[in-house]
Amino acid sequence: MVLYAESAAFTLALTQLTKAAFRRPRPYTYLDGAPAELDSDASLSFFSGHTALAFALAGTAGYLALTRRSDGSGKYWTLAGTATLAVGTAWLRVASRQHFVTDVLAGAAVGGSVGILVPHLHRVERGGSVQATPAMLSLGGAF
Repeated sequence: MVLYAESAAFTLALTQLTKAAFRRPRPYTYLDGAPAELDSDASLSFFSGHTALAFALAGTAGYLALTRRSDGSGKYWTLAGTATLAVGTAWLRVASRQHFVTDVLAGAAVGGSVGILVPHLHRVERGGSVQATPAMLSLGGAF
């Protein structure tokens, strides 16, 4: 659960930083009949946070399934199920006119990357150990 929480936290932080930097209007703001007074969320389209989060969780689940499961079929059902949910989330965000296709593609790339990277950085090989203290560096024997 910690890996899922960490993947979600990093993904959501990247999403909010990117939305604040780009301030891209959402697709519905371009439609005829869009209200003149738009809320602050109307300019936070790039990139899709829902899609990024779905792909981050799918990436984490897929990584864990491929590296920890020993049986053959369970890992592929996990991959297929999580990928279907993530792609469905992206499609619904575009269909509801909340995001452009480029918004969900970027969200999928960022979320999927974070979802795979977080558990990979926590991976410990069997028989190995994790050192929690920093190593002292020697600069020409001065220390």
